[in-house]
Amino acid sequence: MTERLLVLEDGIYKLVLDAELGGHLVEFSIGGRNALATGKPEIGSTFWPSPQDAWGWPPPYALDKGPYSVDSRDNGIHVSSPVCPQTKLRVWKHFQLLGGYVTATYVMRNCGDKPVQYAPWEITRIGGGVTFYETDQPVLPRSTGSMTYSHGVAWHIYRPDQQTQHEKVFGNGSRGWLANLHEGLLLVKQFDPVPMESVAPGEAEVEIYAHGDIHNAYIEMEQQGAYQLMPTGGEIRWRVLWHLRRWEDAPSVGNESLLGAVRQILTRS
Repeated sequence: MTERLLVLEDGIYKLVLDAELGGHLVEFSIGGRNALATGKPEIGSTFWPSPQDAWGWPPPYALDKGPYSVDSRDNGIHVSSPVCPQTKLRVWKHFQLLGGYVTATYVMRNCGDKPVQYAPWEITRIGGGVTFYETDQPVLPRSTGSMTYSHGVAWHIYRPDQQTQHEKVFGNGSRGWLANLHEGLLLVKQFDPVPMESVAPGEAEVEIYAHGDIHNAYIEMEQQGAYQLMPTGGEIRWRVLWHLRRWEDAPSVGNESLLGAVRQILTRS
C-alpha cells in the first residue's frame, strides 16, 4: 500500500505531500502555521499542463486528483503519476526542503505516439490575503479581477464579500516572482520569467484566481513556464523555489517594507 502523507521537516519548517491526492502539497508550514488552504473545495498546491483549452474542465484526473506512486524518499520526496489518457503525459514531482525553502522540480514526459505542446503550470491555493508580483505590464484585457499598481508592482486584494462571481487575473512580464501575504505568513514563489512569445495560448505567465464564495474563500496564486514542443518521449523540466516567512504587519498595497522583505528573500536564495 502506498504511503499517503509524505513529510519533510527542516527546523521550524514542514512540508507535507498527499500521494493519494494527485501528489498535492497540502502543508507548507512555519512553526506549525500552514500557508496553504485546507478544508476548501480545492486545497493545497497542484500541477497541470497548460493551456487549459487542451483538456477543458475538470483537470485531468490522473495528473490532478488520482494517486501518485512514491518513487523515492532519498534526498527529498519523489512521486510520479500514471500516464494521463487525455494528454498522454506522465508527470514527476520532486520536492526538497532545506534552509527554510522548498525546491519543487516538475517533469512532464510525452508518452504518446505524436508530438505535443504544453507549458508547466503550478496552482497554489491560499485562504486569501494580498497577492502581488513585480511587472511593467498591465493585466491582460480578458482579466475579470482588478489589480492596483504601486512601486512597479501589481497588487490584488482578495475581498470575497465584494465579489459577485469568481474572478481571474492574467498577467505577463513578471520579474520571476509571485508573493502572497495572508494571516501573518508571507509565501514567495520564485521561477524563471517567461517572455510573452513563449506563453501558452490563451494563458499568461502569472494568473490569480479569486473564488467568489465567501463561505468557501480561497485564492489561487499560479505561474506558468514556457510553452514547448515535446516529441514522443520528450520532456519538459521546470523548477520553482518556495520561501515562507512570518510577517505580522497587516497587508497593504505598496508596502515598501514588505517589498523589501521579498527582495531580500530573493537575494539570499
